[in-house]
Amino acid sequence: MDEEIKKRFNLDPEKEINQNVVLAFINTYKRKSERKEKTADRNLSMINQGWIAGVVLGGMSLIIWTIGMFKHDSNVNGTIINAYGIIDIVGVFALRYGIYNKSRVSAIILTSY
Repeated sequence: MDEEIKKRFNLDPEKEINQNVVLAFINTYKRKSERKEKTADRNLSMINQGWIAGVVLGGMSLIIWTIGMFKHDSNVNGTIINAYGIIDIVGVFALRYGIYNKSRVSAIILTSY
């Protein structure tokens, strides 16, 4: 291993290589890859939480829309409630699908909604 390091870094053949320095160098790269894996796991859990929140929000909108359809209120036009309700439900589920597919734009829009 010493000879290979000397060849790759153009060191003198008589120069002594400190193995602790080499091992510390290798361990630094291992730690960086471990941090990247932890960050990736955290991001995936946040994505899962986001699309689950979208399902809950869409489900609540669907329930409220269904109750509104069966409620007969003389002050509110039922067709307007139905059209906006359907747009709301479809939009929320579309944004949820975007978050599931790891779209940042969908996550920002659903968060601001």
